[in-house]
Amino acid sequence: MKTLRLPTLVPVLFSGFALLLLASCQEAAKRPSVSQRHPDGAVRFAAYSEGPVRTGKLRVALNGDVWEGELTYRGESLESLHVKRCTHPTLKRIFKQKEEEHFQLPLLPGTDTVRQLDLTERWVTHDFSEGGRIVTQDINFDGHTDLLLFNAQESGASNQQYDLWVYDASKKDYCCWNLPERTGLGLWEVDRKRRRLTLGYAQPDGAQVMAVYKVLHDTTVQLVKRDSL
Repeated sequence: MKTLRLPTLVPVLFSGFALLLLASCQEAAKRPSVSQRHPDGAVRFAAYSEGPVRTGKLRVALNGDVWEGELTYRGESLESLHVKRCTHPTLKRIFKQKEEEHFQLPLLPGTDTVRQLDLTERWVTHDFSEGGRIVTQDINFDGHTDLLLFNAQESGASNQQYDLWVYDASKKDYCCWNLPERTGLGLWEVDRKRRRLTLGYAQPDGAQVMAVYKVLHDTTVQLVKRDSL
């Protein structure tokens, strides 16, 4: 029996080893590195924290109660909310509850070069017809100021959604008011002379509806008319 000569065996082994090495390199190039798959915290924070840091002061006063806060934005995102002063526990709870959907809205355009913002002047109004992210106005016509907070998550291009808390003078407290068939207010108009509120909203089937309610007493209302849009 003839033995295989060494010069013939070596090229065969070398050729197979080269093919395995090439395949291994190609596979490594396709597979992302650990840093590509899971960037560390510093990388993620650097991407998130782009933009200037701006601080805004906000003051809301109604019925002798005061809520004051300091908001810090990094870029367009809310980084922190610090309550500086609050004289009513319910107001503190309301603003804390609405922090995510209300205060995390991007800042208004044109504020990029301003580092100290007066958010009270920008956001707070005392008349619903003037708009505003926060409206302090007597909505149920009982002589006491109520609180409306703009709800961006529920609002659309033609329907501004507000969450409403009415002031109960007998309890000296603020109570969430959910009108019939609604959660919150898709408020269109406040008619003080006729004690009427006009609302627009979508029914579960998607149909658009306009409804007019007359406020009889406190939070008791009577439907005046309802029209499909």
